[in-house]
Amino acid sequence: MRGGGPAENVFYLDEIEIPVINHFSTQGASGGVVGIVNPDFVRDMDFYTGAYPANRANALSSVMDIKQKDGSRDRVHTKLSVGASDAALTLDGPINDKSSFIVSARQSYLQLLFKGLKLPFLPNYNDFQAKYKIRFNDKNELSLIGIGAIDNMRLNTDLKNPDESQRYILAYLPVYKQWNYAIGAVYKHYSDSFFDTWVLSRNMLRNQNYKYFDNDESQPRVSDYASDETENKLRFERNFTRLPFKMLAGAGMNYARYTNETSRRVVVNDALEMLKYNTTLKNINYQFFTQLSDTYFDNALSASFGVYLEGNNFTDYMANPLHQISPRASLAYQFHDAWSLNANVGRYLKRPAYITMGFKDNNDQFVNQREDMRYTFSDQLVIGLGYDPSSKLNVTLEGFYKKYGNYSVSVSNGISLASIGTEYGQVGDEAVRTIGKGKAYGAELYARYNPGERFRASLTYTLFWSEFTDARGNYIPSSWDTRHLLNVLASYTFGKNWNVAARWRFIGGAPYTPINELLSSQKAVWDASQRPVLDYGRYNSLRLANAHQLDVRIDKEFYFSKWAFNVYIDVQNAYNFQSENAPNYTNLDAEGNVLMDENDASRYTLRAFKSFSGTVLPTVGVIVKF
Repeated sequence: MRGGGPAENVFYLDEIEIPVINHFSTQGASGGVVGIVNPDFVRDMDFYTGAYPANRANALSSVMDIKQKDGSRDRVHTKLSVGASDAALTLDGPINDKSSFIVSARQSYLQLLFKGLKLPFLPNYNDFQAKYKIRFNDKNELSLIGIGAIDNMRLNTDLKNPDESQRYILAYLPVYKQWNYAIGAVYKHYSDSFFDTWVLSRNMLRNQNYKYFDNDESQPRVSDYASDETENKLRFERNFTRLPFKMLAGAGMNYARYTNETSRRVVVNDALEMLKYNTTLKNINYQFFTQLSDTYFDNALSASFGVYLEGNNFTDYMANPLHQISPRASLAYQFHDAWSLNANVGRYLKRPAYITMGFKDNNDQFVNQREDMRYTFSDQLVIGLGYDPSSKLNVTLEGFYKKYGNYSVSVSNGISLASIGTEYGQVGDEAVRTIGKGKAYGAELYARYNPGERFRASLTYTLFWSEFTDARGNYIPSSWDTRHLLNVLASYTFGKNWNVAARWRFIGGAPYTPINELLSSQKAVWDASQRPVLDYGRYNSLRLANAHQLDVRIDKEFYFSKWAFNVYIDVQNAYNFQSENAPNYTNLDAEGNVLMDENDASRYTLRAFKSFSGTVLPTVGVIVKF
């Protein structure tokens, strides 16, 4: 988001933070290819790319604040959905005159689709979501919320005569098993002069991956990783409603427990080492925050100021919340009926990931538990212009600048963790130094046009640059420095309940890194992971071609007296664009024979081959509501 890494975004669901929002996520970052949140639950959503509210912690690039709808109060409603990759059931309705519920469950059969497409990996996922709300009286209400997922990905070892790209993926990709959940209670009390919010929640992520050499399960595992990440959180907020201005104040406390059992061979400072450790980390985190806001000049000018402080017991330095002060301020001025200006400035903080704080070396030491360990910060400035002449048209243009400090930099390869997190697995389980700097800047254009009930269209375009320093202080383009991001969406509703929607996406070429062929060709190094080692001295010095994709969907709805029926056709990548990936390398020839270095028996000969991704993916789905 705006040049930041995937670990810089936070997500809230009805006041409860949900650290994992996608299936097959990357621990210590984000990632994932399928969303967990059921759109049927969403009533409203606030999305902040700057001026984050003071009660929303650990955001450096964005805050997504999702508000769920309550269950229906008239009767029980049922929705069944069957698509090409999963089947889902949603129920909602009243329990009594004071309470309601909404629940959903989804079962994937994506592995069957991937097997039919002859892909080398077979993902499978399940998820659930639930909300119960009771309104005791006009002044008190309670919501119980839960969301979770189970993800498994195995290898398609039954492939007959795999091509070289399939062989490459089968050789290095581990088996992944992951599950997560977030549950919580939100109690709200309304008074004449204030209202209180109490949030008690618990979330957990279990992440496991392992690999057998040559996928032979009769052999010992060449890599084995398993970790649990659990947080228990309590937060209190009071909103004052009778003061001359709006005021929010609150505090919170988190207790986290992180465990990890790791055994794998890794390359550290161009040398192969065996990393084997078992860790348990217990961390207490505490926060204080307040935010003031008001309007002036007949509501033409609005202003807000907030402060957030945080501390945790990992080091003596970080235990003092005065070392982690995060102020922010914003202004918005409506200087014409259709025109407005807005600006915000602030410093935002993110504590080190548990996977980084809990990392141990082979000597059973928390190597990152040093007094120079710091929170990452981002100083941000955003200035924007808005044009809103009517309810049919809305246009905003914003320029942004983000300056980072104290970013974690890998000790072994000297690269900022801001550029890592594009693949499955985990990020940050290594020795780091919080010495990195960074900068991301650019402009973002958003336009929405809804001239009537039938046609809707929107456009988002971001032009940006994103760079982070290595261990030597040199600025290097981040892995997200694609420069251009364009999304165009449009839909049209025809007569007799036909609807056509389309989305076209364009993304600039992403940077990538050439390999260290001299190191990678060593037999011991190659056999450790079946992948080449990158040349970190030339990190992100090359760039891929631009990519684009068109997705199209056609819906037809049928309405009856007590139920409704929807059938749709969805085609992703409609014109079959093949996007370029970084070249892959193998130690095999085209027939699958091992290539040995004729001059050095301790080395393989590596062969590069081009890699592309993208396929036409048609889907036929059915939705039944009653």
